[in-house]
This record gives sequence, C-alpha cells and structure tokens, in this order.
Amino acid sequence: MNENYFLRYEHGSHRVLVNTVGDYGSGRVRREITVQYPSGERSFKSFREMLKGVVGKATSGVTFDRYFRTERVRDTFVEWGEILVDNKPPISTKENTGIDLSAKHKDIERLMYSGYGKVIHYNGYDPEDVLQEIYRGILARNNGKCPFDESKSSFGHYVHMVIGCILNNYHRKRNKWKENECRAKGYDSDGNFAEQDGSEIAMVEDSYCDDVSYDRAKKELVLVAEDSVSGDMVSYVRPILELLSLGHTQTYIGEHLGLSRAKVNKVVKILRECATEIF
Repeated sequence: MNENYFLRYEHGSHRVLVNTVGDYGSGRVRREITVQYPSGERSFKSFREMLKGVVGKATSGVTFDRYFRTERVRDTFVEWGEILVDNKPPISTKENTGIDLSAKHKDIERLMYSGYGKVIHYNGYDPEDVLQEIYRGILARNNGKCPFDESKSSFGHYVHMVIGCILNNYHRKRNKWKENECRAKGYDSDGNFAEQDGSEIAMVEDSYCDDVSYDRAKKELVLVAEDSVSGDMVSYVRPILELLSLGHTQTYIGEHLGLSRAKVNKVVKILRECATEIF
C-alpha cells in the first residue's frame, strides 16, 4: 500500500508515493519511492537515491523521518533545510558555554607561543597585546555563533584556529594603520626634500625647544633690530615684523603703516641680518 507524502517547499512540494518493500529492523527499511511531477512521474529504488535526485547532490545526516517530518521526530524537530542545501551537520541543541578563560587562560597563552611565537616575533608584534586580542576573540565567540564544542573538535585545535584568525585580522589592521599614516613633503635629516611621514617632519630637537621658543626669539630679534635702526623707524620694527610673520608683502606693509617701500625694505633687511646673527 502506498503512503502519501510531499517534498519540502524548497524542492517543489510535489506529491510523493512511498511503497515499503521490507523492514529489516533497527531502522533499516527498504522503500520504493515515486515523485509525481507535473511533467510526469519519476521513480527511485531508495530514499537516498530520491534525495540525491531531488536535492541535486549527495547529502549526509538526513533520514526519511527527518525529511518528511514524521511522528517519530516531530517532538524533537530541528529545521533541516540547511543540511539539504549546504550539506551541513545537524544543529546541536546542547547548551554550549564555550571556553572558560578564568581556567584556561594559561593553556591559551602556551598554545599561542608554541604555535605562533615565531610569527609574532618576526612581525615585531607585542605578545601581550596579541594575547589580549585573542582573549577578546574567544569571549566574542563564546557569545556568538561558533563557541567551542568538544564534540566537534579538540580544545587545542579550536584555540589554534582562533589564534590564526585573530592574527590575520591583527595583521590587516596594522597594515591599514600604515597605509593611513600622514604623508607630507619636507626636509629629512640629510637636507633632502622628499615625501616622508608627517610625524618625522614635525619632530623638533629637545635642545631647541629648551633653549629657544618662538616668542623668546621674536622678542630678542626686535630688541637687536631696534638697536640697529636709527631715528623714528625704531617704533616701526615690531609692527613690520608682525606683518611679515602673517605673510604680508612689503608693498602692503608700506601702505598699511603709511611708509615708503624704501623704508620698509631697509627695516626688513636689518631684520634679516639680525635674525642670521641670532639663529
């Protein structure tokens, strides 16, 4: 006598006629299966043959009762669509808490040094910094989709895999930092003008910062220049220097202060000479 079933929704929901030929016990049943398509019927000599023909590839972990959702598995039903599409193992319903870092942190550290110590040293990474990233990665996986499951892999293999992923991400992040570093044109220590890191251009010797500040040098320059200028031009030394430091031209300075171009030029020349002596 034929029993009526239907294919899964993702496989067309077509009617399936199942004829049980023999029951050999222990769940071993021989069936002849016929799938009724709109274009005609297609017969299979076993459930496995039918599943391969319907899904389009070999599958594992899918039984007749699970596929057709019979009474035998209805109380403990798990969605098997992913298995039929991606050939994945069944979804475990066992509660999994992952790795307890408070008890396993020393083991994780030993695995990091034994498996990736040379890689960390070769790339110049700080081992403690990498270790903290690994701890963070394991905690994220404990609360995520892929916590440690002793039924799927050993502790050492799982941790080794996690460390490899963390190191790859760490390496990409460090390379990204280098790519985004500020680049600028400037003079290097040899006096060559070329592109270099902005941090190197901005570096100033400590002795210079300790001995001479900008304000102090400016005041000293004004005092020396005023001693070198005669007459009423002494009072114009400081205003001319201020305007020069703002990037104004001598023509603008003369018009702004009501001085001739020749007088402004004379003061500027004295300022340059004094600056050479000071610096």
